[in-house]
Amino acid sequence: MTYLFKLEWLKWKNHRVFLLFLLFYSILLPGALMAGKGLPDLPDPIGSNDVLFMFPTVWTFLSYIGNWLAFFLLGFLGVVIVTTEYRNKTLRQSVMSGVSRKDFLWAKLLFAAGISLAATLYMILCGLVIGFLNTDVVIASKLWAHVGMFPRYWLMCFGYMTFGMMVGFLIKRTGLALLIYLGYITMIEPILRWALHHRYFPNESMHFYPLNSIEELVQPPYGEILEQFTKKEGFSFNLTFTQAVITASIYILIFIFFMKKKVERSDL
Repeated sequence: MTYLFKLEWLKWKNHRVFLLFLLFYSILLPGALMAGKGLPDLPDPIGSNDVLFMFPTVWTFLSYIGNWLAFFLLGFLGVVIVTTEYRNKTLRQSVMSGVSRKDFLWAKLLFAAGISLAATLYMILCGLVIGFLNTDVVIASKLWAHVGMFPRYWLMCFGYMTFGMMVGFLIKRTGLALLIYLGYITMIEPILRWALHHRYFPNESMHFYPLNSIEELVQPPYGEILEQFTKKEGFSFNLTFTQAVITASIYILIFIFFMKKKVERSDL
């Protein structure tokens, strides 16, 4: 497994697109949050903007920003690391050099898992630095109040990447694959959920769509307030974290299954 990860790392460590995506993530994750320093105070129940940068709320705001960045940057990267192989014929070259199709796929998955872990650790580092700089009195209970979110954040990053990789394996062409990836998340799934499912089959099953379950692994700040309000109206706005973890994990396995079948049967 270590060998496969190293093999993939050697392919991408100097690739401009890969480095550019990581650079954007590294800058935008803390940068987008710190941009809130200059904004007017938020309405109740949030109040002063200072709360965005203090423990424990810094974790929820930072992770939600990371959710959007993972959707765009890591998901796009998942597409690119697959379609580039087809475009440059390196998949065929790897197989001819003795790398099995199974190992080729495992290398991609390990690489995606590693990138997701690095993104998670960087988010934790940013949260610690920002939190310590802006919290007058740091209490352990507040510092680690959202520690359960860290593994969900990793799963969220890995989910976006595996979905992007699946689209890349199925489509093969970078531009078209990126368009389908973006179109499914921003248009197709919302239409299926809201225009069809919610309208004609109004129940909580509308939340169990693939990318919605991945997105809800890391929910909006103060989402529990909105959830309390919607439950009073007889409607649940979000999946529970347990539901999101189970559902997202199942879909990730489905993504991997389709990738495996495609790689095994693909014309290189």
